[in-house]
Amino acid sequence: VTALSARAELPRAVSGSETVASAASTPISNAPDQAQAGKPIDTINEAPYRARLAILRAQEKGDKGDFKGAVEELTDFLSKHPGDDHFLVENQLGNYLVQADRQEDALSRYQAAVAMEKRFAQGWLSLGQVAYNLGRYDVAAEAIKNGYDLSSNREPNLLYYAAASYVMAKQPANAAPLLEDLVSGSSGTPKLEWIR
Repeated sequence: VTALSARAELPRAVSGSETVASAASTPISNAPDQAQAGKPIDTINEAPYRARLAILRAQEKGDKGDFKGAVEELTDFLSKHPGDDHFLVENQLGNYLVQADRQEDALSRYQAAVAMEKRFAQGWLSLGQVAYNLGRYDVAAEAIKNGYDLSSNREPNLLYYAAASYVMAKQPANAAPLLEDLVSGSSGTPKLEWIR
């Protein structure tokens, strides 16, 4: 099994309004937390006002390539206004930490984001990618699988990377049903790499 690479179809962490816009429009399906299933997922407009401002200030810095400044903007906001934390703040902070090459710190921020909003597909996929890159394959497998389940665009490659992560986490029994699904053709035309 090869490591996630540029050809992997896991979404990359990005800066700017693209991240917040995609997060705000993340669809809901097969929610891991059924208690929230009837409630629509929050958007940036439902975040506390101060949180929205902090995200926008951080985006201005991130758009200029100042990822350290963007991280400082959001961590400063969280230290001063812990009651205004929101899953989009945590996710955006995770994105900037990745861009600042602080993946271990990003991991905890993505974990916080999905703990706040379990139906946030992009948060699960970002968590999975960072965990995979850090060799935390057990965390990666569960996160990628959750992201796949919540995604409206169920890319078979995500299922493959969840299965690969289970294998690398020495949990082949969890990988087997995912691989069987992939090679059966029910998720699209099987690829050679899924069968190896």
